[in-house]
Amino acid sequence: MKRSVKITSGLLLTVIMIFVVLTAIPNVTHHSTKAIIKKTLESVLVYKQLPDYNLLLDKGNNNIVVSNENIDTNWISQLPGINITVLSPSAIQEKSKKDGEYLYLRFTKVDIGILIATVSLDNTWASPPNGNFGYLSGGRIKLKFYNILGNWVQSPIIESWIS
Repeated sequence: MKRSVKITSGLLLTVIMIFVVLTAIPNVTHHSTKAIIKKTLESVLVYKQLPDYNLLLDKGNNNIVVSNENIDTNWISQLPGINITVLSPSAIQEKSKKDGEYLYLRFTKVDIGILIATVSLDNTWASPPNGNFGYLSGGRIKLKFYNILGNWVQSPIIESWIS
């Protein structure tokens, strides 16, 4: 009888723990996603780890356009001294019709787990529809982060290329 009670209480405790973990994961990953996106933007904009960073600045000022493709706009945080404008792909195209070609940022991969996160960010050209240009600039950076006791820590750059 005692053994049956121990097995039943152990099984019940295991089920409760699994339930708690599974219900906590969405909250952890939403908070983590915002933190990872902010750390990624800090790496590329504040610490200038992005290929062709100097070409990214919009006509010599600190205005940066970020596409909302593949991300939630609520994940974007403003950074000191940098004006981040989040636009849809169609708004990016419209801006290029009005202002001419420019570089913008686009998240191509945001994969957030409980312990590891991987983010790929492109630095790519927006050009007017009538533009017949082949650009020899822009690129991609791929970053990996590790969750260490609740703090996301960036590992060295795992991939970077420039066109």
